[in-house]
Amino acid sequence: MKLPNDATEHLFTVSRKSSIIEIEKSYKREVFLELIKKHFSLDFKHKTLTIESPYHVASHPAELQRAPFFQTLYSGTQIQKLLLLTKFDFDDYYFYRKDSSAHLLPPQNLIFYGAPGTGKSYKIEYEILADIPEAQKERVSFHPEYDHASFVGSYQPLSDEEGNISYQFVPQAFSNIYVKAWQNPNKPYFLVVEEINRGNCAEIFGDIFQLLDRKSNYAITPQTNMQQYLIRELGKEHEGIKNGKMRLPTNLQLLATMNTSDQSLFPMDSAFKRRWDWKYMPINYNEDVSENASAAYWVALDDNQQFRWLDFIQKVNERYIKTNENLGEDKCIGNYFIKPDENIISLEAFINKAIFNLWIDVFQDEAITPFESGVTYNDFFPETINGKPLIEKMLKKLEITIHTIA
Repeated sequence: MKLPNDATEHLFTVSRKSSIIEIEKSYKREVFLELIKKHFSLDFKHKTLTIESPYHVASHPAELQRAPFFQTLYSGTQIQKLLLLTKFDFDDYYFYRKDSSAHLLPPQNLIFYGAPGTGKSYKIEYEILADIPEAQKERVSFHPEYDHASFVGSYQPLSDEEGNISYQFVPQAFSNIYVKAWQNPNKPYFLVVEEINRGNCAEIFGDIFQLLDRKSNYAITPQTNMQQYLIRELGKEHEGIKNGKMRLPTNLQLLATMNTSDQSLFPMDSAFKRRWDWKYMPINYNEDVSENASAAYWVALDDNQQFRWLDFIQKVNERYIKTNENLGEDKCIGNYFIKPDENIISLEAFINKAIFNLWIDVFQDEAITPFESGVTYNDFFPETINGKPLIEKMLKKLEITIHTIA
């Protein structure tokens, strides 16, 4: 296995030497797998790729050659124990430069999906893109009025200082990041699409949809105006528009977020879906603040009484939402549904955001709810007078402790 020392030091907590196992050329697969499991203290029954707590990665050797495995390495998961057997040069999949903080990842299209407030956008912005300069990323949000011209570009009238009007191709997010990525092949570039399921993906991506199939390295012939723009920016013989065709550069990553609770206004067809990898963002109930920042959030009933935000979302989610066959996990409240200042959520914010969401979007037509019978949403106002006793009754029903501040 050709694994650079730089990559070893960056990826693994174990030393290179401690990971080497010598074997004879002839061996039985079943015996070898058992030896591997024993050597690395791996406990798994399956012979295909699995990721198990606490962060064990175990696999039939051939499975580890698939691209999704390498994407897993970059998803932010802390992998503590790893078995990696390959038949190729690992440099083809991982590039690490000591003279640069940038990482060139395997080319990917990745959608982070889950309930609202699970940290999908945070994951992208503050973990994946934390050290990426602004010039190397573009961020857009899809919505019903967003179209192909808004995403790629179009001819628009422009006037000069003398008031003369001319029509020119005005590039948008996709075209801008496409050109930058091709012009700087040794740097990573990212195009981030927020709320990808709120727009008409078929119309927005248009003819560049075919480029999303990374494994096939498809090339397309763009529209004339786009083609002329790329030739002007890159040059006629440049790989990014060679023979008049476009192909996605390998240093351009496409990342997106999707709230599963939102009903898509436009269908996302299976051909589009299969060209993306998917990463589910679960709700985190870990009480360790170092692993879960929302564990430090408190909701203030008044100046002297508080209750834990984590207790509230866990009880509501598990007792009233996940167990309801009409609702399910998609309607759960995520950790960062409310983002407080200095970890304190005011009673007003709690009622106007969390309670409002539960009342309107979750339990509106449900018979079993955490609310008191006969109560209307209007009864919570004014918040500090009427809302507080209603919240206290809800907390009692949920068996959530109210803490008194000394």
